[in-house]
Amino acid sequence: MDFATGTGTFLAEVLQQIFDKLPKDSGKKDLIIKEHVLKNVFGFEYLIAPYTIAHLKLSQYLKDNGYERKVKERVLYLLKEFSSLKILKPHLK
Repeated sequence: MDFATGTGTFLAEVLQQIFDKLPKDSGKKDLIIKEHVLKNVFGFEYLIAPYTIAHLKLSQYLKDNGYERKVKERVLYLLKEFSSLKILKPHLK
């Protein structure tokens, strides 16, 4: 979890570390990304410009590594205020 994502460089590096350790050609890569990575790696940004850059960077990173992100799958959230953190409830079970 990154509370000050900025342009997403830290999260991109986290994803790189995870992708380096994923089994190659096992057929489970998409399942691991969907069920574990996207549910446990996420960030928050308050400002729209860095949020937009990070969103594009992380979406492109996933695509470049063979994962097509679905519309509702998110790695990054734009926060107007910290009371918006109720979106974390599904992640913090």
